Amino acid sequence: EQEREAKIMMRAIQVSEEQERTKNQARRVQQKQVFSEIIEANELASLVKIKRQDEERQEEEKILAYIRAKDEAEVEKQAELRRRRDEKEKEVQRLLEKQEKVSDRQAELDAVKAKRAYEKRERELRQKEK
Repeated sequence: EQEREAKIMMRAIQVSEEQERTKNQARRVQQKQVFSEIIEANELASLVKIKRQDEERQEEEKILAYIRAKDEAEVEKQAELRRRRDEKEKEVQRLLEKQEKVSDRQAELDAVKAKRAYEKRERELRQKEK
């Protein structure tokens, strides 16, 4: 009887130990699975972060390219306005010089006319005196 009880007790201990080992093994498997899921989630979060940073960098590059293009267009516009203003100033200067030449020529012609008229009048006066 004692032997049978000892066998039952031993069997109960073995079953209990086996259950404990199974439980421990299941816990280890579950922990590995949880760690694996955590690692996978971290990798995914890292990839999402890298992708977001890349998108932000690309967006910043687009903004900078837009600003550069806008600045270049403004510089070109200012250069074109300056070129046109310079051309107008040169044209005005050319016209002023031309007008001055015409005015000088007219003054010369007027002086010659006045001289001739004076000489003619002088001749006429001398003719009357004779």
